[in-house]
Amino acid sequence: GQSTENIDIFAKWEQKTEAPYTVVCWTQNLAGTAYEVADTERFTNGQVGQNIPYTVVDNGDEDYATGVGTHAVTNANGTVTQVPDGHYTGFCLVDADKNQQVEITPEGDAVLNLHFDRIEYKLRFYMYRENGANYEYANNSANGQNIWGVVNWHPATTLANMPKLSNSGKAKYGDELKYDDNVSGVGAYYFEIVAKYGEDISAKWPTYSDIDSPTGFTGTRDPVSFVMMVGTRLKPSATNQGSGTVKGVITRMDESILGLTNNAEGNFLIVRFNNYSTWTYHLWFEQLPETDYSGYETVEKEFDGVTHYYYHDHDEHDVISRSSNTSPGDQNAPEFQGFETVKGSNNK
Repeated sequence: GQSTENIDIFAKWEQKTEAPYTVVCWTQNLAGTAYEVADTERFTNGQVGQNIPYTVVDNGDEDYATGVGTHAVTNANGTVTQVPDGHYTGFCLVDADKNQQVEITPEGDAVLNLHFDRIEYKLRFYMYRENGANYEYANNSANGQNIWGVVNWHPATTLANMPKLSNSGKAKYGDELKYDDNVSGVGAYYFEIVAKYGEDISAKWPTYSDIDSPTGFTGTRDPVSFVMMVGTRLKPSATNQGSGTVKGVITRMDESILGLTNNAEGNFLIVRFNNYSTWTYHLWFEQLPETDYSGYETVEKEFDGVTHYYYHDHDEHDVISRSSNTSPGDQNAPEFQGFETVKGSNNK
C-alpha cells in the first residue's frame, strides 16, 4: 500500500564567490548637456561582496581610470592595438565618480558608471616677449624645445613698435594683450582663445586681419603663420622646417594643436612675422562611395586615377595663406585630419 511516512529533504546552498559586473564609460557631448556611451566592458570574475575595482590616475586636468577594460583601435597602417577604456584625450573623469563603491552582486547586475567631462582649454597666442630691456617678436621656426626655443627672434625694438591686435582682433580677443611676467623667465604678451576639446573654433581662430604688423623698421614684416609647440600631433618633435607652423584657419580644438592635453592653460602658439608670398590652396578631396557630390566640381585625372571633388563650390572659400617660401615644392600644404596630401602644384 501507499506509505504515509514523512520524509525530510535537506538542501544546501553554497554562497557564490564570483559573478559578472559591467563598467560603462560616458563622455560629455559638445553641447555639455548630456553624456554619450564611449565604452562598455563586461567582466566575468568579480568577487562577490567586493566593490568593483578601478584605479583613478591623477593626470593634471585629464584624470582617468585604469582597470576598466580596453578596446581595439586600428591605426592608419592597419595595425590593431588595444587602447585602455577610461582614458580619453581631452576629457577628465568627474570628481563625483572618483571614489565610487559599487558592490558586486551574486546576480551579476552590478554596474559602475564613469563620466568624463570635456576639458576647456585656454590656448595662448604669443605676440612678442619682453626680454630684459628689449622687446622681440618671432621671425622663423627654430629646432629648440618649448617655449621660446621653438622660434628665432627679430632684433630687439621698442614696445611702441611691437605688433598689436587690430580693431577686428580686439572685437574677438579684447582691447588689450594679456601679459604674463614669468614665461620661461621673461615677460610675454599674448591673446588667447577658449574652447572645449573637439569644439569648432573656426570663428575664434585668428586671421591675418586680426593682427597688426610691427612697425619702426625697414621692410615688410607681417603675420605669416603660427609656430606650434613641440608635442602636438602636427609637430610631435622639434623641427626648424615649415612643418613646425600652421597657416590658414584651424577648425577644431584637439591634439593637432594641443601639445599638453592634460594642461588646460599650458598650450600655446607663437605668431611668426616675416615678409611673404601669398599662396592660394584649391582643396580637392577623395570622393567617398554612396555620397552625392552634385554641385561640386570633380576631376578624374592627375590624382592616380582616383576621382576627387572640389572642397568648396566658391573660390572665395579656398585657403589663402602666407609663406616666405617661393616655390610649390618648398611650401607645406594645409593639413586635414584623416587625409594626407597626395599632390601639390602651382595650378589646379
